[in-house]
Amino acid sequence: MPSRTALDVRYVETDAMGIVHHSNFLHWMEVARTDFMKDGGRSYRDFESKGLRLVVIGVDVIYRGSARYGDRVQVETNIVKVHPRGATFHYQLFVEDRLIATGHTEHLVTDTSGKTVSMPSEWLDYLKQIQSPHQGS
Repeated sequence: MPSRTALDVRYVETDAMGIVHHSNFLHWMEVARTDFMKDGGRSYRDFESKGLRLVVIGVDVIYRGSARYGDRVQVETNIVKVHPRGATFHYQLFVEDRLIATGHTEHLVTDTSGKTVSMPSEWLDYLKQIQSPHQGS
């Protein structure tokens, strides 16, 4: 069940050449990931209220194009892998119909002390329910 987040490129996100700095793609992926959770009916705040954290342990981005100030970026987000101790999200970023990047983030579930734990069955079931079969790169 993919989610789509629209973001307008801000001037502060561009470099001296007027192109979005590559680090901002990670910020956009984070915004899209939290929107994805909300669109599915639960939020990161709900997860954290259980004393759990979904920490990023891996990230990859393949840049295929650029964005500039004033562009509207659409981030399509899917959850592609779910296991008791974590999940993997997949992202596709577009300007209009032009694919500008793809990426993944890998997450582990921890408690507030940072110890890896298993997520409650209600959350595991929820994430599996909204998981997409898409395994893109």
